[in-house]
Amino acid sequence: MSEINKEFNKLKHIKTPFNKAAFYFGNIVLKTLEDIYFKDDEIHVNKIVLRNGKMKLTIYLLIPHQRLELSPLLFYVHGGAFVYKGSKEHILEARLLAKKLKIIVAYIDYRLAYNSPFEASRHDVFHAYTYLIEHAFDLNLDKDKFYMMGDSAGGYLILMALFDINIHEINIPQKVVLSYPVINPNPREDFDDDNYLLWNKKNNYKMWKLYKKGRTIDNPLLIDYSFLKDVYLQCGQNDFLIQENKKFYELLLKEKVAVNFEIIKDAPHGFNQLFLESKISYEAFEKRIEFLKK
Repeated sequence: MSEINKEFNKLKHIKTPFNKAAFYFGNIVLKTLEDIYFKDDEIHVNKIVLRNGKMKLTIYLLIPHQRLELSPLLFYVHGGAFVYKGSKEHILEARLLAKKLKIIVAYIDYRLAYNSPFEASRHDVFHAYTYLIEHAFDLNLDKDKFYMMGDSAGGYLILMALFDINIHEINIPQKVVLSYPVINPNPREDFDDDNYLLWNKKNNYKMWKLYKKGRTIDNPLLIDYSFLKDVYLQCGQNDFLIQENKKFYELLLKEKVAVNFEIIKDAPHGFNQLFLESKISYEAFEKRIEFLKK
């Protein structure tokens, strides 16, 4: 394990609480503040609510005032261990992406694993993508210029959506950005040397157990992703998920996918959401912007 960059020193003893009481009360706070976080003088927010029985799926379209009339779309899926709503930093990042790229960003507020049916979040992400493709003309979106971005658990949901999109022969996004995605749904129950900032092996194991609900789920390391066009993968050097990220990178190389893997020196898991204003986080953010602009 490398040393954590000193920018994160004040956060060294933070561990993500992982129990149903924390999920419940944490998400109440995040939901209460959500509308405040979305406010931006340079962006109009179009809130789309899709319902099907008890299912409620919300898509926030962040529409910058300065944009092309027929806009590309960045499809953004936040992390949060499948159990937490997007944080202030997730929403801030989505706003910055919309303004810097001058394109529409779709922020997906999917159902959470602790109080929803099996793989509800996976179905929500796929449903949101297909809805936006089908309504691209009405929403002034260029469906030939769709991009996807996800971090941590959001990265896994992106990978599952891509798998489902390919099977159903729907438009494959032109570019995919994955920040420290969780990849392997079958981690070992091995908690030795577990002094990781924010997210550790024990919580990772509990997360997958809760998400899977005793069932077998798809493993990205066993899926053929040769249909992908252009992928940018980032992971912190101090993130224990770096090994499964490396394996996924090697898989894409073997399948001859155009992929770039960048290891962010001395950065922990979730560095963007820990402290987006840090030098490390912002430089990593700018590299994602650069990739999407190419």
